Amino acid sequence: MNIALIAPSHVPFVLGGAERLWHDLCHQINELTSNRADIINIPAPEGDFWEIIESYNTFSRLNLNHFDMVISGKNPCWMVQHPNHILYMLHPLRGVYDTYPLFHLPYQVKSKHTLVNKIAAACDAGIASDELFDELNELKRFKDEIIEDINIPSPFLRKILHRFDSNALSSVKRIYTISNTVTGRAEYFHGKEVNGTLPPPSGLKVREGSPSAYLLTYSRLDQAKRIDLIIQGFKKTRVNLELRIAGEGPELQNLINLSAGDERIKFLGRLTDDSLVDQIAHARAICFTPYQEDYGLVTIEALFAGKPVITTSDAGGPLDFIVNGVNGYVAEPTPSSIGNAINNISQESDYFSLSAAAKKSVSHVRWDNLIARLLEQNNQTTINKKLIGVFSTYPIYPPKGGGQARVFYLCKELEKEYCVHVVCLVDGSQCEETIQISSNFKITNIPANKGFSEEDWKMYQSSGIPSTDIVMSYFFDENSRYIEVAKKLIKQADVLVAEQCYTYPLIYKYGESKPKVYNSQNVEYVLKEQMLASAKNKDKLLKYVHDAEFSACNSAELIIYCSKSDEQKMKEVYPEYIGHFSEVVKNGADLSSISYLTSNERKSLRHRLGINGVVAIFIASWHEPNIEAVRSLSVIAQKTPHINYLIVGTVGDYFSNNPEKLSRNLHFTGLVTVEEKDILLQSADIAVNPMLTGSGTNIKMFDYLAAGLPVVSTPVGARGIEDIHQNAFVCDLDEFPEYINRALKQKIKYSRRSFIQENYSWKSVGDSYRSAISKLL
Repeated sequence: MNIALIAPSHVPFVLGGAERLWHDLCHQINELTSNRADIINIPAPEGDFWEIIESYNTFSRLNLNHFDMVISGKNPCWMVQHPNHILYMLHPLRGVYDTYPLFHLPYQVKSKHTLVNKIAAACDAGIASDELFDELNELKRFKDEIIEDINIPSPFLRKILHRFDSNALSSVKRIYTISNTVTGRAEYFHGKEVNGTLPPPSGLKVREGSPSAYLLTYSRLDQAKRIDLIIQGFKKTRVNLELRIAGEGPELQNLINLSAGDERIKFLGRLTDDSLVDQIAHARAICFTPYQEDYGLVTIEALFAGKPVITTSDAGGPLDFIVNGVNGYVAEPTPSSIGNAINNISQESDYFSLSAAAKKSVSHVRWDNLIARLLEQNNQTTINKKLIGVFSTYPIYPPKGGGQARVFYLCKELEKEYCVHVVCLVDGSQCEETIQISSNFKITNIPANKGFSEEDWKMYQSSGIPSTDIVMSYFFDENSRYIEVAKKLIKQADVLVAEQCYTYPLIYKYGESKPKVYNSQNVEYVLKEQMLASAKNKDKLLKYVHDAEFSACNSAELIIYCSKSDEQKMKEVYPEYIGHFSEVVKNGADLSSISYLTSNERKSLRHRLGINGVVAIFIASWHEPNIEAVRSLSVIAQKTPHINYLIVGTVGDYFSNNPEKLSRNLHFTGLVTVEEKDILLQSADIAVNPMLTGSGTNIKMFDYLAAGLPVVSTPVGARGIEDIHQNAFVCDLDEFPEYINRALKQKIKYSRRSFIQENYSWKSVGDSYRSAISKLL
């Protein structure tokens, strides 16, 4: 097999970690296998906006079909179109991904130029890459008028690159990553499944040697490597050791100035490989304290040489390997904490246990293991896989609310054994779009047509609540395009799934004898009865809800509930329903999109974001129970004026459109991205959930706990979650001020995240869903 390793040259003649990785990988494929590999290295300048766009365009036009396989790992290489394209993810352009929040820039594009806004909207709507290049070529004519829009980074560049990257990743065959840190950056993958983490060895032939009286750090001397932090920490110690610094880079003179007055600190300059190997072999320990490093070959090289590593809790990749006190030390990113770690390593009486553990911790990092996984040919075909047809009254990707998350992540679990096609009804102003999440999972968004939208608007005007779901239950045939796509899928599918009861009448009418599943998120009649309490057309709408929900309960071969209490309530509301077969599939959290930071890491993040004071977070979409909860929270906020309440989600849009007098310490963010939500969760001190109505379970509770936050909830907000009293304060609304103050005295706890990981991650609950579908088939 002829294999092309595609690599960009961002800065000519610079040999960094990525360049070393591709060189070593190419060499090892040629040495260890019968395949032939070559590196395709193409200039990809990133000096300004237009250089970045042109680099993307260059790779998109690159024809490598004379190779049997291509492997890419960085932007913009993955723009190459090839039927056997494997992505070995290092990172995208990080300035428009995980480091974008550090620039304090908005996420939405609000330009003075019409074409810029048009292109940004097209990116959101899923414009194809070829069309996007055409639009950007047209924009070049106005480049002098849009200087502010094309900064690096900028909201506009972020929109564009996310669209290019999403389109490109949708067609790659498999995705692997170099580290768990990279795997955890969910934003990188645009919903595409990661097939595995493959940590690469280093090509540097390190060896073990007897330790001498010096510490070593080596890397390119730039700000991201934080050599200054090591120097500051070292200067706080009185250890009888040298600190040797190898490498060159833009920070060299600043680091020399910082070291002034401490003769123990030596600068070695750039070393040859042989000299570097010798320095590593005889170091007592290696110091490596970058900020959110993707991987860090320094860590691997040190451990292979039996050297303990001093790193930091925010270092990223090194934390895949370094266990505090076992094979090194994990310090907080402060000079004092690093100084303590240096004192520990200098005084360690059981140094050789650390050294032995260091070597053992990388015993699995081997080229043969990596290459075997990377090059494996996936001969498993999807032709014989059963097809699950899923029908929804709302878009599910990207998931922005609890219901969307449940549908999306359960479908991702189903795709492990089945092919899944979800058809979603979306706003009539949007474009029809098919999103290929993976080879086994795709989503088709169909906009509502004019007649349906007019009926929906009429119902909204008379009821005062969003009514698209109810209207769908009796007016679905008006949506001719949705019906056309649905009927085709129904004919092909082996199982039909109605997400909530409102699409059930459709699959009942056209599904003939196909097995049907009703995936219930709530007891809809009870929920809508609460929401429609003051509506003029309450009885009419409730009858539609009753008829759809009873039909689903009575004739679906499988009913999925998200809690046992919902199942019991459904039987109370519809005592006469038959119900063939039911299963409880709990709600969950996507742990890959929710970080966990220690208290000190949170303080550091809040400092960088300029956040002062106490912050409580409440996540809520535009939904009547959430609207009611915000009003309750306003009363609580008046009694706790020392707290800033951050209300995250589309419930803020309701209050923008329907202004009410609320407590001044309530702050609405509106809709946020998954990445923004994660940052806000990590910035908060506590989470609250003042729900008074609703059914099902609140997915927001799992998000709170996965982030390790202390939580205060009403019994309704905590409903359906087993053992919740061990992990959250559950109390009545009038007790909230007291329990909020109690919660503020609690620490961030990893045990809360562990509770979710073991019981309520989508991965852990997905097994029961697949099992239920399997029994049905």
